[in-house]
Amino acid sequence: MSQNASNPFIDSVDKKRGGNGNPDNSRQMDVTAQEIDRGIKGKAREKKEIKDYIEKCLEDARKFLLEGDTNKSCEIAFDILKDKNVEKHLGEGSIYVLPAYLVLAESYIHEGYKIEIKLRKAEEYLIAASYNFLKYDQPESKGQDNEPERLEITQEEYVNFKTALHKIFSKLFLAQGNYTKSLDELKQAIYFESLKFGPETIQVSVSYYQMGNIFAHKKSYIEADTFYFKAAEIWYKYFKKQFHENENLYIDVILIREAQTMLIDIEAYFRKRDFQNRRTVIKAYHRICVALAFLYRYQNDENRYYDFVERIINEYVAISPDHPQIARIKELFGLE
Repeated sequence: MSQNASNPFIDSVDKKRGGNGNPDNSRQMDVTAQEIDRGIKGKAREKKEIKDYIEKCLEDARKFLLEGDTNKSCEIAFDILKDKNVEKHLGEGSIYVLPAYLVLAESYIHEGYKIEIKLRKAEEYLIAASYNFLKYDQPESKGQDNEPERLEITQEEYVNFKTALHKIFSKLFLAQGNYTKSLDELKQAIYFESLKFGPETIQVSVSYYQMGNIFAHKKSYIEADTFYFKAAEIWYKYFKKQFHENENLYIDVILIREAQTMLIDIEAYFRKRDFQNRRTVIKAYHRICVALAFLYRYQNDENRYYDFVERIINEYVAISPDHPQIARIKELFGLE
């Protein structure tokens, strides 16, 4: 048989597929493969767009929560959970909606401190978030047969979700007065955060502040002093270093808002603390005020910036008008 002769069996199969039994079919197959590839890439792009949309909404929700507007934060979280496009592209119960449950839980904790009915609602949302997370007990898990394919998650995302759950459970247990469980959950969060960022970083500082809150509620003030000071000192060292080395400093919007709330609370705590000797707290108060001054400098809030510089100067003046720290503070902020 000639090499160029056609094979009747192959020709018949090819015709059933819509071919014409000649080499031009390969080009049609190439076109089909390209269309499939474009379709796959298009779906991946749509999934990424939905994921980015969720992240932007959650950032807005967190901003409202930090401002105390829990109605708005809950509204945004509910919109994410009810969004049909999210379910269509990411699958039912996608892990990427887990933070929406956490926003709802934290909002109810914020609203219902010591109010049982609000805390029960917060607990329900945390249980829903936990159930959502447990379905992804392995990174890069896939959807089951006949389910929309789930968006793969990385190991880093997996740990981030796990850490966030520990932190909000800690807040819930604190609001319920269960200090032991609150500490246990927060220790887990700090462990994972420290592995990722390092134990002395601004990203972990908010958890040290939360640790201080737990001990303050327990009336264990020595431990509370230690953790509050640790949280503030991290920002003091960070700002002091960055403002001398990095002119184009940028800090995550949510993180800087958390830092502002945290440092204001810590400053008020140390200012009101009934210390027998004010000199014992001056170092801590010094660094808290310096950190706040730098923070407001970063935010271009000149009035508050100078307010906290003056507060710490006045603390040293009260000890001695010629205290050597006064000149050092003025030099640090370029006031001479």
